[in-house]
Amino acid sequence: MTPEMIDRLLMNITELLNEVENIQENSYQMDELVKELESKIENMESNIDDLEKNANQLNDRFFSVIDKAKDTINARHVG
Repeated sequence: MTPEMIDRLLMNITELLNEVENIQENSYQMDELVKELESKIENMESNIDDLEKNANQLNDRFFSVIDKAKDTINARHVG
């Protein structure tokens, strides 16, 4: 191999190593973004569960009030 060929080979190897380093760095960044998204999704799921529980409690309270109102109306008509 001539010195020029060795220089070109070393340059190509250096470029490849730089590309590998960039890919690795991007991979780490992607991993962090995915972890962040997973965390946000878990928080959203928890919030949705809480909202469902609150909606069910409100629904139960609403029907309880309706039942009491019906009982009161029926008691007035009977008495």
